[in-house]
Amino acid sequence: MNCANIYCIYNRRFECILDEINLDSIGMCDDCIMVNLDEYLLEAEKERQFLEFEKRLIENGN
Repeated sequence: MNCANIYCIYNRRFECILDEINLDSIGMCDDCIMVNLDEYLLEAEKERQFLEFEKRLIENGN
């Protein structure tokens, strides 16, 4: 089964590794378990991506 949620622990190369899943009333996977990121890793990555975004804005004259 295809899976677009890259943060789910059951997602392997965009395929769900579970044999069966349960869907909630709006069609979302009820079995999804999200990966928790370390606070410091998360903040460092947010800062890195923000700086990259700012750099692109400056390069494009915005």
